[in-house]
Amino acid sequence: MRTTIKVISIIAIIASIVWIGFYVSDLVESKNTTEEIRELYSKLPVESSTPEPSSSPSPEPSLVPETSEEPVENEPAEEEVPVDTTGYVIELRRNPNSELLAINHDFTGWIKVGGTAVDYPIVKHSDNDYYLDKDFYGNENIAGSIYMDYRNFGNELDGNIILYGHNMKNGTMFNSLNDYKDREFFDENTTITFSNLYNTYEYEIFSVYWVSANDYELKVDFKNSDLKEYYEELSEKSLFQREIDIDDITQIITLATCSYEVDNGRLMVHGVLKD
Repeated sequence: MRTTIKVISIIAIIASIVWIGFYVSDLVESKNTTEEIRELYSKLPVESSTPEPSSSPSPEPSLVPETSEEPVENEPAEEEVPVDTTGYVIELRRNPNSELLAINHDFTGWIKVGGTAVDYPIVKHSDNDYYLDKDFYGNENIAGSIYMDYRNFGNELDGNIILYGHNMKNGTMFNSLNDYKDREFFDENTTITFSNLYNTYEYEIFSVYWVSANDYELKVDFKNSDLKEYYEELSEKSLFQREIDIDDITQIITLATCSYEVDNGRLMVHGVLKD
């Protein structure tokens, strides 16, 4: 009997060592992956990737020189830049995020939270489970990725952009959002920066709290409800209150991670789009 118990204990110890080895390996790989993607993202052009029309008015007739010279035979005519009736030439530019999209077509933007370690690429899949245990390259990893709710578009069509991430004990992913449980940190670190594939937006943090995943439902579509009422509802739930001077509530961003204050808990950090 004692021999059996001893063998079981040895097997359990070996299994624990193997599991810890895989765990540490995943954390190291996740960190390396994040650093690689950050370096690549930092080298992308800063300019907007949205094709913007550039003004190119047609020249006035009085400024166009007249010529009576006959065209030289076999000499190719000069190519003219087409100008439409509005007087604008549309300049098509390459999306600067194309390099990251080539690595992962689920790449949908970037998230930064001032004063924290949150500085990550965002991915989105057809469900909210796929990236729970996959990194940016699609490899299995316990740290997963920061990912957007599958119901979101990631632009102005969303009333509430929802991003999920693990609460990793080594301080990565959304772990540093726990700092917002401190009143002083909440007051001094107020900005969330979200970039999609075309534009960058800033949000002011107005609410932080924890709740059981069994007791809440995150809204995305506000066609039939009032976004301002939702904002006020989230404000009332907050551990701390802050006066925010915003004329019109047009969009909210929600960062969600695990929390251990309650059963099946979630820590919520909400920001409102600045004017």
